[in-house]
Amino acid sequence: MCSEETLKKAHQLGLLSMKHHSSEANVIHAIQCVQGRSPCFTSDGRYGCDKRCEWQMLCRGTNTQKFHLSQ
Repeated sequence: MCSEETLKKAHQLGLLSMKHHSSEANVIHAIQCVQGRSPCFTSDGRYGCDKRCEWQMLCRGTNTQKFHLSQ
């Protein structure tokens, strides 16, 4: 998922009250918690992870970026 899609999903789940600047990892962790899942994105176990999720490619291979959450 790219940053725009992550932001859209956060907004859809009602995560509009997050801090003005938040890392993508923090937003994804919040999304995972709202969905009742463990906030595992970019955790230490990511390289051995066999879970299928929408962030698996981003989690394993790229740096996350900071972006602004606007309402």
